[in-house]
Amino acid sequence: MASNFSLGQVVQSKAGRDKGKLYVVVDCEPDQNCLYLADGDNRKVEKPKKKNPKHLNHLNVVLPEIQAKEKAGMRITNREIEGALQKVREKDHNNKEV
Repeated sequence: MASNFSLGQVVQSKAGRDKGKLYVVVDCEPDQNCLYLADGDNRKVEKPKKKNPKHLNHLNVVLPEIQAKEKAGMRITNREIEGALQKVREKDHNNKEV
């Protein structure tokens, strides 16, 4: 994927109106050097946000359930993404590991 990002990876926006917001990488276009991101709430899987990778921070979190569903050709739901990101936020808030 573009700039060492992988499908199902949790990223944080570091530029724009959405600065600090968490997203999950749901698709990419390596030719145009852009990633498509969803958060399951404001940015749905059906209409992901297009973002330049240089405006994103890597988090050391990859959601294996999202990767597995994508590789199996199954549809990823907004509820799954929203729930997974909520767990990441809770872990970050409670343990300061992310």
